[in-house]
Amino acid sequence: MFRTALILALSALALPAAAFEPGFDSDDAVAFAPRGKAELPERTGPRDLGDDPVEEFDLLDDEAEVDEPDFLGDFSDSDDDLVIDLIDPEPPARKQASSPAPKGPGPINLEVAGREPLADNYPLQVVAVDRDAVVVELPVLVASSSNTVEEGFLLIAEVFSDDERVSRIEQRIEPNSLATFGPSFSFFRVMAPVSDKEGQVTIKVSKTDLEGQNATELFSRATPYAL
Repeated sequence: MFRTALILALSALALPAAAFEPGFDSDDAVAFAPRGKAELPERTGPRDLGDDPVEEFDLLDDEAEVDEPDFLGDFSDSDDDLVIDLIDPEPPARKQASSPAPKGPGPINLEVAGREPLADNYPLQVVAVDRDAVVVELPVLVASSSNTVEEGFLLIAEVFSDDERVSRIEQRIEPNSLATFGPSFSFFRVMAPVSDKEGQVTIKVSKTDLEGQNATELFSRATPYAL
C-alpha cells in the first residue's frame, strides 16, 4: 500500500513544466514513465494565444500628391455669386397673362336732335329690383345749350308707387351748372318701395322758381315693374 502511494507521488513530480503551461491541451496526452522525463509530441501547427498578427499596409508617401475631387467647381472668379446660385437659385419668372385695360365711361347716348327741353323725351326705366322695392331712372333734357337759360329754377320729380306718393326729389338748375358746348341733362334715379309683386311706378316732373313759387307741371312718365 505504501509502495503504491510512493510510485504515484514520484510520477507526479516527474511531469514536465510544459504540461501546466497555457498551451497545454488535453488532446496532447502522453504516457509518462515512472522515471525520467517524458517527451511531448511535436506540435503540428501554431497554437500561440498571444496578439493577432499585424497586417502590413502600404501607406501613402507623405510627400505624394493627392488629387482632391472637385465637386463644387471653380470659384476663383466670383465665389460669392456661385455659392448663392448653388444654395438658393432664383426661380424662373412666371408668365402673366396681360389683362385688358379697363374701359372707361362713354358719352351720354341720348338723342337730342328735334327734342324740346323740359319735355317728355325719354322713357322711365327700372334699373334694379329688390324684395319690396324697385329702382327707376328718368333722364330729363334741361337745355340744348347754356345760353338758353337766363334764370335758375328748381326741377322737381314726385315718385308714385301705384297711386301712393313715396318720394320727392328737387334739383337746383342755374346757368353756371349747364354744359358750355353741349346739351345738359338731369337724371332722376330713385328707389321706390312697392307693396305688390307687380305694379306701376310713375314720376311727375314739374318746375318752380328758386324760392319754390310759381309751380308748373311739365310731364309724367310711368313704367310697369315685376319682382
